[in-house]
Amino acid sequence: MEKGYVVDVVEEIEDDVLDEEAISMEKKEEILSNYKELTIPAIVLIAVFGTILGGANAYLGLYAGTTISVSIPSSIMALTLLQPFKTNVLNINIAQTGISAGSSLVSGLIYTLPALILLGFWERLQWLETCVIALVGGFIGILFSIPLRRSLIIENPLTFPEGIAIAEVLETSSNFKKNKISFFLIVLGIIVGAVIKTGETVFLLWAPLARYAFFIGTASILWATNFSPALLAVGFIVKFKVGFILILGTSICWYFFVPILMWADYEDILDKISDGSAVDQSLDIYSEYTRYIGVGAMLIGGLGTILSLSKSLYFGVKSSLIAFSKIRKQGFSSIERRERDLPLPIILVVILATSIPLFLAYYFLIKLWGISFFAMIFALTCGFLFSSICAYLAGIVGSSNNPISGVTLATVVTAGVILLLFLGRENEIGPPTAVLIGSIICTASALAGDNIQDLKAGNIVGSTPYKQQIAQVIGIFAPSLLLPIIINFVIEAYGIGDPTSSKPNPLIAPQANLIADVSKAIFFGGAPILMIVMGGVLALVIMIIDLILSYRKLNFRLPVLAIALGLYIPIDVTFCLFTGSCLSYIVYFILKKHQYNEKKIGDFMRLGVLFSAGLISGEGNHIFFFLIKGYISLN
Repeated sequence: MEKGYVVDVVEEIEDDVLDEEAISMEKKEEILSNYKELTIPAIVLIAVFGTILGGANAYLGLYAGTTISVSIPSSIMALTLLQPFKTNVLNINIAQTGISAGSSLVSGLIYTLPALILLGFWERLQWLETCVIALVGGFIGILFSIPLRRSLIIENPLTFPEGIAIAEVLETSSNFKKNKISFFLIVLGIIVGAVIKTGETVFLLWAPLARYAFFIGTASILWATNFSPALLAVGFIVKFKVGFILILGTSICWYFFVPILMWADYEDILDKISDGSAVDQSLDIYSEYTRYIGVGAMLIGGLGTILSLSKSLYFGVKSSLIAFSKIRKQGFSSIERRERDLPLPIILVVILATSIPLFLAYYFLIKLWGISFFAMIFALTCGFLFSSICAYLAGIVGSSNNPISGVTLATVVTAGVILLLFLGRENEIGPPTAVLIGSIICTASALAGDNIQDLKAGNIVGSTPYKQQIAQVIGIFAPSLLLPIIINFVIEAYGIGDPTSSKPNPLIAPQANLIADVSKAIFFGGAPILMIVMGGVLALVIMIIDLILSYRKLNFRLPVLAIALGLYIPIDVTFCLFTGSCLSYIVYFILKKHQYNEKKIGDFMRLGVLFSAGLISGEGNHIFFFLIKGYISLN
């Protein structure tokens, strides 16, 4: 009797707590629904800083072969600049969403279009054609990510480490009085991240990574790690399980395939290995061969992942159509505010409308009707595939670590092989056509990964999805018009490709050089097709193992795209991420050992996430010091 009474009391207390939480959520939603999100000051900020930060990323990408996510820096910038206009957390999120969309656009452009200059197809970026590619690729990336929102954020939620970091910065910064400790941790993280990255890249006070290698017979075994604060932070946020899967993919690449190829003693392989150190030889094998295994694994793994998400994608599309029908009959207010996406019929109409300028742009460049039509269809259909892959990977490691170059390589190789059947070998128009197809898909993929991440942040802070999606569309207009001019200015100022007497130290543009080399190799010989096929076969094997694990209902799973990512990205990046995930596990283990309950552990871990958010932001902000250094050296 006594025991039953105690149970009843406990259940009554739990019901009261749940009622209070429900009332609190209801009150919060009422407050948020009255906030203004899309405002004129926010739109102006989106246009101006989307272009400025996009230009900064263009220089960084051409100089070092990488770009950064500007979501967190733009959040802090928006908070500061919108303060006089009585801003709120949703308004700040709209601004950062639009700014980061504009800045993400640049990845698609600089990784591919400079390859046309290196191939001799263009002397400089053609403004009109580049604008069309930027706008169409941007639209496709934004619109394709909308049905993925329900699949990856609501139905099958992924971690989205940078999305969580963005939301933490937004919520903490917008309510400083209640979150002084949280705000302090973010600011401390920003300072630490900026100091470390600025000391490394601007003042060259220490090396960006450490490497050690040794020989076992004729094969070299390499270990390397990066010292990036942002990578450590991402590892801490994604936790140990994801870090372990990534390092598993990296180990397969560097400790199985690299030694096997070196032991094989094939003449073709030996010709491409330098006579340098063990480190150099491992890196040669990776750059010439094994990373393409990751490309093949991403290609097949992406198809497999879309098939595994097909059910939630179907329900997402179905719910979007039901919502559109409900809006037509009962008005927009009939749909819950936080479930309102841009209607699917509108998305389909816009995608179909973009196909016309895309086809015309291809025809004016290629001068072949049939090939131009194929290029348009391939870009639109594969745009969805690779946008889905990048959106999924952003949910695992964040958009900053998305393998956009790997996705572009997979596109260029696939398109190139198909074009080879139509055009034949040693056809001069083949390589630039493959690059032009890749440019659209690369742009779309870059946008999709960044946009889905911002939608995750919006989901946490309570934004209206369709307003974020409108901000993303607004965010790509000004950069699409101005970035071609900025990129041409950077290339003309520094030079690109081979050194000349007037430009003795040209921009490296490593991704564009890689795309140019691979596209040319497909038509003129030397493309690593065998490695890509091996990657595809490996992805099939991993998917079969994962199905067995799923059938046996084991907790441990092998997500194929995460392993493919580990196969592709450099070893120093994954080891740094893995270290961050190990730190997260160590902190959790210590807290558990001290017998804290799960709620207390969650509160402590959130403090770590806040500091991590600051580290990611601080590393992003070092770009401004980098640009100052670049300007000084130019003059």
